[in-house]
Amino acid sequence: MSGELQKQKIFPRNQTAHSDAIVRGNPVTTRPDDAVENTFPGLEFDHRNFEKKFFPGLTFELHHTARGMASAWLRFVDPALGYPIDEADRAAGLTLWHVVGNFPEIGGSGRVVRSQMTLFGRSGPQVWQILRELEAGAVAIVLGPRRSIGEAVPTTIDEQVQSALGGGKNASIPFGTSHVVVLFGQRVDYLPKGIINPELFEPGDLTRSLCAPWQYDFTDCGCWYWASNKPDMVAVSDGGPQIFNFQRLRTGADAPEPPTHPPVVSNTEWEEGRTKDSAGIPLSAVERVPRQMNHAELINGWEILPVVINDTETTKYVHAPSEDFPDDQLLPDKAAIVQRLEYLAGIEHALMVEYLYAHYSINAPRARPDLGDTTALRRYEAANTILSVAIDEMRHFRWVNEILVLLGSPPVVARAEKTVDLDNDSRFLEHTFGLLPATQERVDWFIDVEKPSRDVDPDLKPDTIDGMYTRLLFSIERSADITGEVKARVLHLIKLIIDEGYDHYHRFLRARQLLPQAPDVSYLRLPANPAPLPATNPAKEFELRVNRSYEVILNLLLIVFGRGDAEHGQLIEATRIAMVDSMDMETLALIANGGAPLFTVPLITQERNLGRFQIARQTALADKLVVLDAAPPASASDTVAEATKALDELNQTHASTGNSALQALAARSASAMQRVREAFTAVMISSGS
Repeated sequence: MSGELQKQKIFPRNQTAHSDAIVRGNPVTTRPDDAVENTFPGLEFDHRNFEKKFFPGLTFELHHTARGMASAWLRFVDPALGYPIDEADRAAGLTLWHVVGNFPEIGGSGRVVRSQMTLFGRSGPQVWQILRELEAGAVAIVLGPRRSIGEAVPTTIDEQVQSALGGGKNASIPFGTSHVVVLFGQRVDYLPKGIINPELFEPGDLTRSLCAPWQYDFTDCGCWYWASNKPDMVAVSDGGPQIFNFQRLRTGADAPEPPTHPPVVSNTEWEEGRTKDSAGIPLSAVERVPRQMNHAELINGWEILPVVINDTETTKYVHAPSEDFPDDQLLPDKAAIVQRLEYLAGIEHALMVEYLYAHYSINAPRARPDLGDTTALRRYEAANTILSVAIDEMRHFRWVNEILVLLGSPPVVARAEKTVDLDNDSRFLEHTFGLLPATQERVDWFIDVEKPSRDVDPDLKPDTIDGMYTRLLFSIERSADITGEVKARVLHLIKLIIDEGYDHYHRFLRARQLLPQAPDVSYLRLPANPAPLPATNPAKEFELRVNRSYEVILNLLLIVFGRGDAEHGQLIEATRIAMVDSMDMETLALIANGGAPLFTVPLITQERNLGRFQIARQTALADKLVVLDAAPPASASDTVAEATKALDELNQTHASTGNSALQALAARSASAMQRVREAFTAVMISSGS
């Protein structure tokens, strides 16, 4: 296997937390104002990393000492700001002596007063606690060489420092072989508009001191703090004494191996060696024992740690060969693989719609209710759990179609009506897709179809969704027709679908636990397989709006399928605008007016050019949607306008109707469609098409 790393895209599993508003689909814990206030080393991110950059252009180190400095020491200076800081001074070590700024008044009055805080001689965490209290506004700092509490400096230096602080200008004051530097600026605002400033903090800045890499925390934590599978003291032979440090250094002069020393009774012995025997009598010479690995050694050499079984280190293992897929169960060629993918695209589409209908069928509040309202809270959690899977299915629908395009076939936007026994082996889950409310029986079907089937048993177990992808995975792995980067990308996407299916299975188990037991259906508000409303029903126009929104989403997805991989993430996010800000609101309005969403597959009366692909004209509604290659449209804006046209026309009609509810929906939808068009067009134009 090549030693080179393969370039593979990382797929975020949640919407961006970089948002000034609450984003539907994100838990509240993705917002910075809800992060756990914990800093040693921190749970969600380490708050100390914020204050490292409290002063413009400077980065301080608040976590660890360096060159014997215990205080906050200066790590980085932005040269573009022209501060009078000599690089030799910084390299030799500059620490924070004082900070002058707006601090809360001691005593809890709530007032903010201008104060000068002395910081030299304090530890990094102590300095952080003071900087944490620094309010917005003008701030001045004094930097100087390491200085301990009580350490005297010439009176003239302190006088010059105070004079410079009063003068309001940056200054550098000679002090021995170094300098004392006085700087002025504004306290950095790291949360402009409620979001963590991406220009100030690069990805990883806030989490780099967490348990990431995990070896960092593994080094520091004992078994009572780390997970139970982390041993502290181990035996090195069966039946031997459990007296050896699992994290001992295992190579080099300071690492006798195998260890033969008596039990170590203190950290000092680990670090400096043993000076007394077990009776407390001084030894004639220091007895070296394997010292404990430090952070760097564990990060770089963690793989030398052996497996521990029954508190005993071991290097022996029994190789259990992985189960294999029988050759006669593999799909025979690329054509069969493509056919299976086309089938699965229709299945993913149908499941997405089934899950959406089940979500809307639960009479649940839109906002999370108080914890005391147990009934409403359980309904809310169940409905949103099902919705989260429906959103994932839209991603699976996209991934299957992305695979089809990679293999040189057009995508599939048709929706399956029922499952089919493609292999003629009676191993399929027989099912006719429909719009049914989230009864216990219905959720059981969701559980069955998402049930993992990673164990290969082609003779006994029916094909779940997971099982069908497992067959695909093995078939593509062994295919000689699919090679290179295409094979790597296709296998990556299929593995993602399989992994998320496992998560879907457990989410549906959770939903079933949350919902009332049969035969209670009092929590439901939608019928089974609703019929279209008659034209005279006042809610008919709301029903039409839902269908048009659904049609627009299919159009937008087809544009996405024809674009490059680099654009998919941004375009899917833009499509979600149509799903949340249009179809979701339309569906709720329809239900409020006594209707139920039909998600009717549109009738295409003329070819619809949507970029790389077009939807062929249908002669009847019963005809499946067929996607073909298309001639390039005139422009990106024309392509997107064609995609939103069905809803744009209806919005214009409803904007002038006498129904205020329809007018409000039309206005909201028109705004959403405008944002969709702008987002799609911007991405497509930036790529040169």
